Amino acid sequence: IYDGLMVYGDNVSDGFIKTIEEYIKTNSNFTDIEIVKKDHEYDFVIPDNYIPTELVNYEDMKIEFDKTNCKVGALFATERGEEKEILKKGDFTIIHEELSFMEKRKDKSFIDRWFKDANKRMYTHFGNYPKQSLCPDDCYNLYIPFPVEKMESITDENLLEVCEKGLQFLLNHIKVLCGNDELLTEFVYKLFAQMFQYPENKSIELIFISKEGGGKGLLKEFLSTIMGGKKRCWETTDPQRDIFGQFNGLMKDAFLVVMNEANKSCFFNANDKKKGIITDPTININIKGISQFTMQSYHRFITFSNNPAPTVPNKRRDCIIRSSDELIDNKEYFDEGHKYAFDINVCKYIYDYFMTYPTIPKITDRDIPTTEYHKDMVEMHKPHPIAF
Repeated sequence: IYDGLMVYGDNVSDGFIKTIEEYIKTNSNFTDIEIVKKDHEYDFVIPDNYIPTELVNYEDMKIEFDKTNCKVGALFATERGEEKEILKKGDFTIIHEELSFMEKRKDKSFIDRWFKDANKRMYTHFGNYPKQSLCPDDCYNLYIPFPVEKMESITDENLLEVCEKGLQFLLNHIKVLCGNDELLTEFVYKLFAQMFQYPENKSIELIFISKEGGGKGLLKEFLSTIMGGKKRCWETTDPQRDIFGQFNGLMKDAFLVVMNEANKSCFFNANDKKKGIITDPTININIKGISQFTMQSYHRFITFSNNPAPTVPNKRRDCIIRSSDELIDNKEYFDEGHKYAFDINVCKYIYDYFMTYPTIPKITDRDIPTTEYHKDMVEMHKPHPIAF
């Protein structure tokens, strides 16, 4: 249209066009002009690889951004699925610096505008509340629910038979780990039920002692699948470094802390810290490069050891159990157990079982069965003058 004329109607003949050409040549300097008729196009084809440019305004972009990002005190949190990463302002800026929106036909930096927005998603402090109803409105909840909590109960007849076998396998395995002691076994059932039903109430430490290959690790695999992997059911072989050391960032996501291959060196000069962390309602989290912050602690603790006396007995805070060694080298048994332990449907069924198992909201020292092995360890750790 820029280099031509629009002529209305369908009766523009070739003769009429030639008349106009001759008129122009006769009455102007454009003696070599040629006029052609070009029909209009009424449609266009979008290429298969065409990606439209979306002109997003700030408010629409902010709605989506706030779903997974927020300010918490002087720090920032960004969520990727179940992961919740805590960042300083500089790192947070670098991650999101490419984001832009359109304003008055110009690209504007989204993150610069968001930082100054008084109505962005923000909280005053971090917390760790296993039940959202307990979390204050101004607190950013770091707690990650277990995957089995989001699943529907198992009702498929084809799955129920396998799930029931998996449940009975685990219940019997716990019995073996309790040295086939009925009282201890019932206590551990009750403690696991309390852990799932009342996660907001901290409990005591279970200490399982057996020879290598007794089946302690298999119990951890069941609990890891229920809780959502290694970050939630977190294992350390060096608590001096990972729990009591300068940096304890992995405790941020942990719910059940498994202290494996434990011996006295793991807790050397740290027994008072250990007693505190088992019962204290809060914990200071130190992540390298991030300012220290405090959050609620609902951590549970299990210690596994091949050492006959791995730790100092702590009255009111632990239950020491000498497990049976009857399963050592039973490959067929462990092959079956691992099949159940890694099956999320079986573990959902086990979780539902413990969610209805009779228990109490808080487990105290009065509920802990005192084993003969525990008594022997208490005697073993008495100061020499008192023992004498």
